[in-house]
Amino acid sequence: MIWHYTKHVHLPAITKERLIKPAEKYIGVNERPIVWFSTNPLWERTVHDIQQLLAMGIYPARIGVSEETAPYPFNKLRRLSRMKARTADDLINAASRLGADPKEWRGTLDPVPSELWQSVEVWKDKQWISQEGWR
Repeated sequence: MIWHYTKHVHLPAITKERLIKPAEKYIGVNERPIVWFSTNPLWERTVHDIQQLLAMGIYPARIGVSEETAPYPFNKLRRLSRMKARTADDLINAASRLGADPKEWRGTLDPVPSELWQSVEVWKDKQWISQEGWR
């Protein structure tokens, strides 16, 4: 399973729409937005520092899907999305600074409907807790 990491405050909108939409923030002209996932089973550090989130009362959240749902690794996503070299370099540099690994990144250019979700979880009490009622 691979994971779309987010913050629990975003889950109501995502589950209401029953869709994970491609990220459109910081997208350049002629670039295609990406729905980002990670193979990291704990947390994707480029989303935000997990301890800082918890200190602010914000719980990390994630949605799990099969690897086939987001089959493209970062290098292929760069090409498919027409990502500018500078943007890719900035992402790689941010990953390095935050202790993340771009080799763990996966994605798709298509929205991901809830029919493809296998799990919705929130981090509480130092563990991932499955959320009911999202189907």
